[in-house]
Parts: sequence; C-alpha cells; structure tokens
Amino acid sequence: MKKYVIAFLICIYTTILVPILISDIPDSVSTLLNIAMIAAAVLGILCMIALFKSIKEILQTPKQQDELNNLALLLKIAVLPVYAYTTLIGIGAGTIMVIFPGMIFLLPLIYAIVTTLLCFLLVITSSYSIACIYVHYRNGIFSLKKTILHVILQVIFFIDVIDYIYLFFNIRKCRKELIDFA
Repeated sequence: MKKYVIAFLICIYTTILVPILISDIPDSVSTLLNIAMIAAAVLGILCMIALFKSIKEILQTPKQQDELNNLALLLKIAVLPVYAYTTLIGIGAGTIMVIFPGMIFLLPLIYAIVTTLLCFLLVITSSYSIACIYVHYRNGIFSLKKTILHVILQVIFFIDVIDYIYLFFNIRKCRKELIDFA
C-alpha cells in the first residue's frame, strides 16, 4: 500500500514540476508527461484498490492502523501544493481569458480539466482518510456523530486537509491513552 502511495505522489509531482522547470518542452518530454499523468491515474486507482483489499487486515492490526493514519496524513499534506498550483492555473486561465477575449471559448475546457484533476485528487486522498476514520470508528475511538461529521468534512476541498491534521493528532492521542490504559 505504501509503495503505491509513494509512486502516485512521484507521478503527480512529475506532471506538475517538469512544465514549471522546463519552459520549452520538447515533444519527447511532453509524451513522457502524458505517460506520467496516465500512470498517476492508474496508481491512484491501485492505491484505492490496495486500501480496500487490506481494510479487514488493517482493522485487526494496530501497527497497520498507525501506518494508514500516517499515509493518510502524507497524502493530505503532499497534495496541498498540487491543490494550490491547480487552483492558480484555473485563476490564471480566467484572467488570461479576460485579457484576451478571443480565447474565452477555452475557459470551460480549462475549468473542466482543473476541476477533474482536483476531484480525482480529493477522491484518492479522502479514501485513505475516510478509511482511517472508519477503522477508528470500528475500534470505538470515534462516535457515530463524529464519524459522520469528519467524513463530510473529508469531501470538501482544503477543509479536508485541516480536518485530517486535527484527526491525525486526535487519533494518536486516543491510541496513546488506550495503550497507557492497557
């Protein structure tokens, strides 16, 4: 599960950083970027499949619950710059369309691409955090009301990151109390 997450993050950052670092992109690099983008999509789906396949095992193993908690936080924090960059692309595209009105027909396409990318990232990162919330609900750490509230917060852009940072430390504190109590 961990290897898929790391590979996914590498592909996401490759597709974003290479165009920033190389202003004049040759066709071969452009082709590699398309392959990296497709690989990121496939790896994102593999991340979710690996998570869903191992959820029963995670429920029974405290060490894997800690790993899931850490991976969920890693995904949330690591995708923050991607959220910001993609949002800036959307804002920049809107600004360019205002300056050059002849290109206004591209605006819906650009916004559709940006929104699709953001939703895809949100689904992948939220699957890990929601799985972690579910595991800790099943373990009795979270109540049903708290679980529902945090699941709803995990599907709202930017709020999901803030909420999971809070949850991460809350989960660690509760697990430490359980260990000290036992």
